Amino acid sequence: MARPGQQLPLLLVAAAAALLVLKLRHTDGAKIEPWRPPLAIPCGCSDIAVRDSFLAANVAYGCYDQALFGACSQPFIMQTPEDVPDGYCQISCGRCPCCPTLDAVLASKGLEMFRWLLSFSEMGERTRRPGFMATLLAPQDGAVWVAINKLGYTSKEQVAGDAGAKNILADLGRYHVLPPVQPLNATWTAPFMRRGVRMWTAVSSGGDSSQVTADVDAGSGTVYLTSPKAKAKVLEKDVYACKGFVQVIDSVLVPWAMTGYP
Repeated sequence: MARPGQQLPLLLVAAAAALLVLKLRHTDGAKIEPWRPPLAIPCGCSDIAVRDSFLAANVAYGCYDQALFGACSQPFIMQTPEDVPDGYCQISCGRCPCCPTLDAVLASKGLEMFRWLLSFSEMGERTRRPGFMATLLAPQDGAVWVAINKLGYTSKEQVAGDAGAKNILADLGRYHVLPPVQPLNATWTAPFMRRGVRMWTAVSSGGDSSQVTADVDAGSGTVYLTSPKAKAKVLEKDVYACKGFVQVIDSVLVPWAMTGYP
């Protein structure tokens, strides 16, 4: 037990320790650990699916599916049980005002050509849904134009008139979408993109043409991504969306040989 004369110094030490902990928690340059979110979540919205009970946790359909079914206004979604006071499926049903869709993130970053690329497949519509869970490898506009030119096209109008081109661009868009890792249902973030890590994309062809391989420069920490026919550098990491992240890259990744990419 401290003597009366020692109590004040001990209190000051305790207060200083508490302030140090708070400073470390809120320092922008704090070390990012792979098991922690790389960016602070801006609000407390949830996306809890309707279930029989929290003990049994029998979930017939996830929140993304419920939104696709048009069930967001149904009473069983809007109910507010004690364990879910704000209601089920807040994010997927668009009731979370403080987190953006993946498409909104792309728009805010000025990545209009990648949005255009995604529009050739189902990914364009999916990225506009707040409940869509994925990590996007988003090339800058100039990089998309370089790829389009290599494929032999000089304008969007020229692509629009070529059914074959649209099919190619649909697959290129899918190749830049990383679905969650199962069975964890976890989205890819930069801390996990370590040397030699292979990440499955939304292209369904299988094998190497469905995967992207990561590498990291040991000195700078820069992440590089490699596909069978191209390589890209990650320029901006882990831009937060409602249920995913965007990695801004400097080149289009190409999964197989095509015009301009032998």
